[in-house]
Amino acid sequence: MKPTHLVSAVLAMLLINVVVLYLTRTPTVEAQQQQQTTTPCRINGGVGSTGALEMQNCRNVGGSVRGLRFINTSSQLAFLKLYDLRTMPVCSSANGFQESIPIPYNVQGGGIVDIVTNWHFNQGVAYCLTGGPAANNASPPPAGVFGALSIGN
Repeated sequence: MKPTHLVSAVLAMLLINVVVLYLTRTPTVEAQQQQQTTTPCRINGGVGSTGALEMQNCRNVGGSVRGLRFINTSSQLAFLKLYDLRTMPVCSSANGFQESIPIPYNVQGGGIVDIVTNWHFNQGVAYCLTGGPAANNASPPPAGVFGALSIGN
């Protein structure tokens, strides 16, 4: 075998391996679109908290929280309580309660951003924005809390 034939054979094998790896590791266009499809679930329609209890059902079927962004411009701690529910949560009830996330305050705009979260909820995704962390806490949050949950399939 000539050296040029050997080089050609090695290059052909390398090319075949690259193509096979690409095809086995790259999801279809539909799968990529489905992975990237998220819907924002905003506090009070995007205008932030007003000092009144805020609750919402973001998704009434199973789904995932793919990320979150919350900014608290008040001088008081606020809490995001997440629920695994198909319906609107009752903030004074522990039914479907999953966790309480403190939102730090800073009058100049302190907060939290998490873009790598991927929590799955079997029933649906709902939240309450409150002034306390307990599962049955229904005290109103401070005015000036802004944010959104990124909800996906």
